[in-house]
Amino acid sequence: MKDYQGFCNEVFKIDTRIRYVGIVDENRTYQKMREGLQCLLTLEETRESMDDAILRWKTRKKLAEKTGQPLYALAVYDKIKRITIPLDNDGLILISMDPAGYHEVILKEIINIKNDFL
Repeated sequence: MKDYQGFCNEVFKIDTRIRYVGIVDENRTYQKMREGLQCLLTLEETRESMDDAILRWKTRKKLAEKTGQPLYALAVYDKIKRITIPLDNDGLILISMDPAGYHEVILKEIINIKNDFL
């Protein structure tokens, strides 16, 4: 069984600049905000953002024969960086972090944790 809560807890241990962890798969959505921080988006905006991320990921997968398999996507905004990582079952992991965070190092650790928990 997949341990979403354990995964999120381990991801938050990586770096204090990680603000949010969300997981979407065929069965459910799980999300967790770092304690003490306020979410930048409403619940409805977060769901809409997740739906958009899923659609964009499907497009990336359609092009994979030509571009290679997508490994992750990074979007950088003024207030956050958002990392999107695929799950084997067409699900996604969404991570938001402060823009000053070192996403390359954090990303490698998240992928290792993903392999242990999901």
